[in-house]
Amino acid sequence: MNDDMLDSPAHYERNGVECWQITRHMTYMLGNMCKYVFRHRLKGNPYVDLQKALRYARQLSAVDMGLLPMTDNTLVLVQHACLRVRDVSPTDAERRFWEMVLPVRTPDSHRPRVSDANQEAYLVALDGIVGEERP
Repeated sequence: MNDDMLDSPAHYERNGVECWQITRHMTYMLGNMCKYVFRHRLKGNPYVDLQKALRYARQLSAVDMGLLPMTDNTLVLVQHACLRVRDVSPTDAERRFWEMVLPVRTPDSHRPRVSDANQEAYLVALDGIVGEERP
């Protein structure tokens, strides 16, 4: 296996952003859901990856909707990464998904949260993406 497959596989890079730059600040379930959406067009079987994303979305709880504590500088970097991925997303449904996971800081908490921390909203967005990729 070459170093590129270990260090920077092509299916984890979009528009100069590597998937880990976004997901490392997320809880496990939220991060995995995003990982599968991120790579679904890049790894060979979009429909299967989207089904995996849906599996994680169905298991999300209110606890999973949060992000890990981060500095304001890190928050800006993650926001920028999400927007770069959104900007190269080819469909409206996928662009909406990336806007929903965009991290925002709330004045009453040291932990940022995703813009639309709502399991039902994720399921609807993912269903839209799946509908566009259905074989």
